[in-house]
Amino acid sequence: MGMVRVSARGLAATLLLTTTVFAQQQAPSEPAPGAPAERHAVAMVERSASHGPTAGASNASAVRAAFPPGQQAVELPFRLVSNKIIVPVRVNSQGPFDFVLDTGATSALFDAPEAAESLDVEIVGRAMVAGAGNEGPKPIDLARNVTFDVGGMTLTGAQLAITPAGGPPLMPGSDWQGVFGDQLFTSTVVEIDWQQERLVLHDPQHYVAPSDVVAVPLRVAGGHVYVDATVVTEGEVAKTLELVVDTGANHALSLAPSAGKRPSRKIADTTLGYGLSGPLRGDVGRVRSLRLGETTLYDVLTNFPAHQLSTTIHSGVDGNLGAEVLRRFDTIFDYANERMLLRATPNAGSPFSFSTSGIYVRPWLDDRGHAVVGDVLADSPAARAGIAEGDRIVAVGGQPMASLTLDDLRTHLSGKPGATLALTLMRDGDQLERSLALEELL
Repeated sequence: MGMVRVSARGLAATLLLTTTVFAQQQAPSEPAPGAPAERHAVAMVERSASHGPTAGASNASAVRAAFPPGQQAVELPFRLVSNKIIVPVRVNSQGPFDFVLDTGATSALFDAPEAAESLDVEIVGRAMVAGAGNEGPKPIDLARNVTFDVGGMTLTGAQLAITPAGGPPLMPGSDWQGVFGDQLFTSTVVEIDWQQERLVLHDPQHYVAPSDVVAVPLRVAGGHVYVDATVVTEGEVAKTLELVVDTGANHALSLAPSAGKRPSRKIADTTLGYGLSGPLRGDVGRVRSLRLGETTLYDVLTNFPAHQLSTTIHSGVDGNLGAEVLRRFDTIFDYANERMLLRATPNAGSPFSFSTSGIYVRPWLDDRGHAVVGDVLADSPAARAGIAEGDRIVAVGGQPMASLTLDDLRTHLSGKPGATLALTLMRDGDQLERSLALEELL
């Protein structure tokens, strides 16, 4: 039984897969175990320990992209939910399903057990997957020869990890059914207009870059992309860091100890997010500046994961560059030419906001549509108001959660310092009314 390291960084976790079955059945013409086809079946969920230009070939190498006749590009809208790009995708003519567009994912993932049987896929193996957190491993099926349709552009010969039919989802309560990563980005040039929530997929053979963008070199390896950025941390001179570029991560920046000193002003030991196995913890602070291409961003909100977690999610690199930074640019990923093309938007210099209430809500609603308090910062407005982990947020300022999204709620919880926020909560069947005086916490 082998251990395979993979990354699904957009799910806020690097995963460890214990492969129990690489191939359930092989036809006589198939290569024997150990031959390239078998390794390819595993490569869909594998991240090479090395990276850079000489690292192993992408798992997307066998995928074939086809654009509609006479077209060299397709355009489609997307939804932006908690900084995640969600696009409609058909899988083997079924759907459409909502997929997260994730440069941090080495494989495509389908996490809708109730619909898994409808896909009619060829299962070639099974693995146990465990992410950062405290819960145990969960099973996942491995499929090949899958066809995806994204806006009329099709990918054939693709691979897919699938949460088994009838089982629990890996990420219950998510706003999506799947994750799309390396196979799409390797097969097309992906243009993201974050402001207009518009996605354009280009045929790489005919793509011509606009004249008003800045090209930033990328290193494409093992299903991931890496970029060099200049970061100034507290008390240190500018330092060039190697970062994973991750559209699926909703934070701005996450740094490993190799990046430099942690800021003295920080929120210590708090919830940074949720992975496949529960909450992820660490410190939150700010770096003085981050330079990407020709644009410098200041006072960038930054996660500093706990040491053990950092060792996992930052394996071999200095950190992770997330969507809260990327969305400040029109972003074009051109893997074939190993470059990311950037055009700074008018809000590139807008401040990076942090909670002014002290409440972290879990990234899903409960079965009644209420938000669940996942963490409360010590000595924060929420803590002084007696709000506790596990409380359900029923209404905000008298507006019921049924009429709000989680993004709407997070905006309220990070409102202007000095403002008052009224929350209606449920705890053990009792309704509570709480009023918070918002304040700057970081």
